[in-house]
Amino acid sequence: MKKLVFVILVFSLAVEAQSQVVAQGSQTRGVNSNAQLKAVPVTITSDHEIYKVEGAEAGFWIETASGSLVFSFFNPRDAVGKILHKGKYKVYPNLPSNGNKSEVKVYLRPVSKK
Repeated sequence: MKKLVFVILVFSLAVEAQSQVVAQGSQTRGVNSNAQLKAVPVTITSDHEIYKVEGAEAGFWIETASGSLVFSFFNPRDAVGKILHKGKYKVYPNLPSNGNKSEVKVYLRPVSKK
């Protein structure tokens, strides 16, 4: 019985971990306003809530994989609690005025069904 409970618990934790998503992006200052943007698109299959943001002290934006703006934040804390719907997204940090590179990590978790 203990073994079965342990297996169910481990399986539940694995399913939960798989449903959380981390979107990452970076921006490097270029010459003559030719900044280099890097991000790997993330796909979410249900509504997800932003619950944590790391980096991007000057803010960041979220766009669809096709480049349409979804959200833009000057203060990363303002993103917490926002919902992204099913789709494919990229995130990019704003560059601080005195910086040459910035990075952002946006942590998403499924919205609880109530």
